Amino acid sequence: MARKKEGTSSKKSNSSRNGANGKGTGKTSASKRGRKKRELTAEELTLIAWKKTYENHHQRVKN
Repeated sequence: MARKKEGTSSKKSNSSRNGANGKGTGKTSASKRGRKKRELTAEELTLIAWKKTYENHHQRVKN
């Protein structure tokens, strides 16, 4: 077994550690593969925003 060089730390590099939180591993999940990124139109953005606000309001009314 090769001896460790004097003065080098055995701290794991960040790149080898980032599998812990599942992010930054560079792997794309199967569901995302082959999906094309596309710009959303202004209309779509408006609809999404409206939907989000409405859903929040609805939850507040229920409770």
